[in-house]
Amino acid sequence: MVADRTPRAAPATQPPFGVATRNVDAFEKLEQIGEGTYGQVYKARSRDDGAIVALKKIRMTKDQEKDGFPITALREIKILNALRHENIVLLREIVTSAASEANKGKGSIYMVFEFMDHDLTGLMDYQHSAPFSVAQIKCYLRQLLNGLHFCHMNKVLHRDIKGANLLINNRGQLKLADFGLARTFDDQARAYTNRCVTLWYRPPELLLGATLYGPEVDLWSVGCVFGEMLQRKPALPGKDEADQLDLICRLCGMPDERSWPGVSRLPFYDKLVDRRGTYHEQPHHAHARPLVAKLSRTVPDAAALDLLNSLLTLDPQARASCATALDHDYFRIEPLPAQPSELPTYKSSHEFNRKKRQAQHAAAAGQGAHAGRDGGGGGGRDGGGGGGGGGAPGAQSAVAGAGEAAGAKRARSDASHGLGRSAGSAGSARAAVGAGASVGGKAQPPPFSSIVPPPRQRHG
Repeated sequence: MVADRTPRAAPATQPPFGVATRNVDAFEKLEQIGEGTYGQVYKARSRDDGAIVALKKIRMTKDQEKDGFPITALREIKILNALRHENIVLLREIVTSAASEANKGKGSIYMVFEFMDHDLTGLMDYQHSAPFSVAQIKCYLRQLLNGLHFCHMNKVLHRDIKGANLLINNRGQLKLADFGLARTFDDQARAYTNRCVTLWYRPPELLLGATLYGPEVDLWSVGCVFGEMLQRKPALPGKDEADQLDLICRLCGMPDERSWPGVSRLPFYDKLVDRRGTYHEQPHHAHARPLVAKLSRTVPDAAALDLLNSLLTLDPQARASCATALDHDYFRIEPLPAQPSELPTYKSSHEFNRKKRQAQHAAAAGQGAHAGRDGGGGGGRDGGGGGGGGGAPGAQSAVAGAGEAAGAKRARSDASHGLGRSAGSAGSARAAVGAGASVGGKAQPPPFSSIVPPPRQRHG
């Protein structure tokens, strides 16, 4: 069975909307399902036809209130209006609210999306959910690649592919969401910001300071998502940018001019060599494919490993494209990809609610531990037993968010050491990480951001 690589536009149920024509009162808010620097996201019901939708409120900064509409939101609306595909979330319309005292005399703007029951990371609840079947992983991955292929064929870079931004409904359909960091591109060599892509999914070229790049940055992120599905845990959960590069080098090998022509000219490459030494000093330098050697015990599927290796290739020019990935043997051997309609259904899973539950559990565990200490030896066992489960996951998507059992790690990585924003939000501000920070009681080497001044921020 040959994977379908033809970009297919989804039939639009309504014409593209670029102008707000209705008031948000046309919808009844049911519950909040997300929140971040971009604003709040609500599950809502249309008062006209009862349709369930997702309302994404666009948060305006003080400068934006004076200067106009946020550029990231404008960009997202324009791109989503141009991209109509079965594997890309549908933007239905833009609505506004009247000025109110609660909003300091100003109105609000909402983006109205089709409602999706889950996000991919929400389904990968490592503590409670059953593992995805191989056919299910293939189904999700193929839909991801089809949607991203359509983006790239239409000259759009997503620049924030991760499980939290891959929404899934109970019909088994997967759709790309949160285009707040997306940019159009052309065949000209244009410089873009490297302050994009959530840390755990950020490709090595951006970590090393590259500003000239193309669709290959999205394919690295796809590889990270694929590895996460295969192993049921984040593939590269770095604590900061330096640690992220260290993890990449341990998994994929230390880059040099033979494996990645031109890498030594990237701004931060010398700092990487200072930290890790040269390629020949690495413990796995003799193995041509360290990723395959490292993961073969936990991922015994040779075809899956080969595809993963092609996506997590250090050299961006040698990295698989969406088309070559879709044509890989992985999708042609048994078990074949399941049809979306064949996949199991799940209880609605949004990270915002999961995050609240985890925070409540952590608070309860902390209270138990405190009571155990106050009560001397009597309550110590129960309190101590629950005290290690703390931590809410860090990041959220536009419509749904992510999470994992090790919530505290994700909170530190995404919220404190990633982009300095909720994952999946439209902002791209970067959090400062202090040199020589202590993580887990051990002194950490300073990240590149504290050694080398970052490139000047661009509007790309």
